[in-house]
Amino acid sequence: MANKLEPGTLDWKALMAEIRGSIDHYLADNYLVTDTDESLEYFVHYTNMETVYSMLNNLPCETDEPPHHESRGLRCYDISATNDPNEGKYFLNEIQKKYELPEEIITPRKNPPFSCSFIGGKKGVEDELMYWQSYGQDGLGCSIALPKIIRPEKIYKVAYEKRALEKCAEEFGGILQRYKGYWKDKLSEENKNAFIEEILEYFVVLRFLYKDSAYKHERESRILIPYQDIGEKEHSFDYKPATSHIRKYVDTDALKTKNLLQSGSIITIGPRVPDLERVRTLFEQLGKQKGLRGPRFVASSIPYRKLW
Repeated sequence: MANKLEPGTLDWKALMAEIRGSIDHYLADNYLVTDTDESLEYFVHYTNMETVYSMLNNLPCETDEPPHHESRGLRCYDISATNDPNEGKYFLNEIQKKYELPEEIITPRKNPPFSCSFIGGKKGVEDELMYWQSYGQDGLGCSIALPKIIRPEKIYKVAYEKRALEKCAEEFGGILQRYKGYWKDKLSEENKNAFIEEILEYFVVLRFLYKDSAYKHERESRILIPYQDIGEKEHSFDYKPATSHIRKYVDTDALKTKNLLQSGSIITIGPRVPDLERVRTLFEQLGKQKGLRGPRFVASSIPYRKLW
């Protein structure tokens, strides 16, 4: 943790530096995936068939003349569409329960971060029935498995245990408590709002690393991009006619196709895909046509039939 400042010597920039430094250290020590995480050999993203086909088909062929159109890869979506409706609130509510901070400090932001989720685990996590049912189009989709060595640089483990949340609230609630009087008494209303906005933006990654224990089977790891790192002009919109669902998303270099489909990565075709082996072969041929030397294309080994 950064060195603590005495309230009497506090200024805005010093407090921001302390909070930012504390958060960076805490994330690195507790949630950032490292090469020493032995339980996390692969990071798997379950998705639909169209996404994987688009990633492959939009790659330039080796014989194409430049300039090449770069395949976009996976997207980071606005995290407000998560399956846990209270996500993002657990952290702030826990701090408020212990430290009784001003209401504006615990009010969730209007602009949540962008996220791309992976399931972390040992070899085999790329072909598990419950994940096909939940995230892989009920077995009609694909999974993309990345070995740890080519994972995105900043990917964080999600915590599901109450004690992890309490520990984090104790760590950062104390910092906010010590300086509650500063923003309450020493700032103008305009500066107070700006000050609080900046504090909450620093907490945005931590806020979305906690979920209810009912979801612990997900074993989720995440890329998280704060909204203020993107801005209004750089995000796009995705519309799904079947559900009338509109979502904001951003593209990031870490998730571009060339950075995902490298040596050691695995694309698994879902167990309910018709003509499973034929589809696997076609995907493999398309990859070779595009000059890919890295990923393996495999068919799911799970016997799965939907009866209704």
